[in-house]
Amino acid sequence: MKKTLTILLIITLTLGLVACDKDKKSSSDTKTNEQTTQQSTTDADTSDKPTKSGDKTETLPNDKKDDNTENTIPENDVLCIEQHKEIEVKGGKLACVIALPFKEEKSEKKYPVVLIVPGSGATPKDGIANGYEKLAGQLAKHDICSLRYDKRGMFDSSNIKVEPEKIRVKDLTDDIKVLIKNLNEDKRFDGVYIFGHSQGAEFGAIAAKDENIKGFISVEGAGRKISEVMVDQIKRNPFNPESVIEETETIVKSLQAGKVTEVKDVNLRMLFNPQIQNFWIDWMKLNPLDAYKNIAGVKSLIIQGKSDIQITTKDAELIATAMPDAKLVIIDNLSHILKSDKPLSEKPDKEEYKSHITLYGDNEAPVNEKLVQEIVSFVKEK
Repeated sequence: MKKTLTILLIITLTLGLVACDKDKKSSSDTKTNEQTTQQSTTDADTSDKPTKSGDKTETLPNDKKDDNTENTIPENDVLCIEQHKEIEVKGGKLACVIALPFKEEKSEKKYPVVLIVPGSGATPKDGIANGYEKLAGQLAKHDICSLRYDKRGMFDSSNIKVEPEKIRVKDLTDDIKVLIKNLNEDKRFDGVYIFGHSQGAEFGAIAAKDENIKGFISVEGAGRKISEVMVDQIKRNPFNPESVIEETETIVKSLQAGKVTEVKDVNLRMLFNPQIQNFWIDWMKLNPLDAYKNIAGVKSLIIQGKSDIQITTKDAELIATAMPDAKLVIIDNLSHILKSDKPLSEKPDKEEYKSHITLYGDNEAPVNEKLVQEIVSFVKEK
C-alpha cells in the first residue's frame, strides 16, 4: 500500500511545499521501480564555477559578468549558453538559469525570451526528468531565450527562508512578477512570453495581469479549481483503494471550508501535511478561469497532451472558454512532463498507468517535438 501511494504523492500535480530543502540541494536522477517513483537529490555547487548541465560544461569569457552571473556552455541536445543568475525578490534571491543562443555572445540582436513558470511543489528549475532544461535548449536552437528558476525556499533558492505554514499563493505570484520586470529591463530581449506549466499556468496568469508581456502559453494547466483536480487525480489512479479516495474527499471538503484537518492515512500525510494546509486553503479559494479571463486580451496559446496522467483535455477546453481568442492545441503523445508517450485511456488500468510513470524517471528522453514546434511558431508569429 505504501508503495502504491508513493506513486500518487510524488507525481501528483499537488506536490507539497514542505518538500523544500534547507541544505541547498538540487534535483538529479529520478529513480523508478515497479510501483514507486522517488526523486533523489545531490548537493548543488553554487560557487563561482561552471554549473553542470548535460555531460560537461566550459566556462565562457564574459565582459558583462557581475557577481551574480556566470556563463557556461552545456553539452546537451543543442549548443547554447546558460547564464546562472540570482534575482532579488522579497526575502532573498531566486536562483535562475537564462538560456541563450550560442551566437548571442557576439551579436547585438535582441531575442524574445520565455519565462518558464514551473509546476507545483518541489519541481526543480530543470524540471521533472530535465524537461525544462531540454525545452530551453530546443528554444535556444530557434533563437528564443528562456529563464527557468527554483522557487523560493527550494533547491538553490533555499537562501529565502520560508515558513510553510505562512506561505501563500501571492508569495509565488509576486516572485513571477519580479522575474517579468527583470526580463523586460534586460536589453538583450525584445519581449517576454510566459510559459506556465501545470500549476505554473494558473499562477503565471495571475502574475501576468497588468504586466508587460507579449504572449502567454498554458501547457497542461488546470481549468478547474485545485480541490476538484486533487480528488480527480486520486480517483484516476487505479492503484488507490476506496478508503484513500473517501478520506481525500473528506479532507478536501474541510480545507474548502477553511479548516485545517487531521489526516488519518499515513501516506496521505505527505500530500496534506498540516504545515501546508493553509496554502491549500488559500489556493482552493481561487478559480483558475478568473485568472485566464483577466489576460484574455493577451496573445495566448493553450497546449494539452492526451498522454497526461495528471491533467485532462477537459481542462484545456475550459481554459479556452476563458480565453476565446487563444489557439488551442491538443497533442496526442504529449505527457505531463513535456515528453512523448502513448495516449492514455480515459480510465487506465494498473499496467497502463504504471507504464506512464516510468517516463518520470527518464532524464534522457527529449521533449515532445510537436510541443517545441507550436511554441516556436507562436513566439515567432508576427
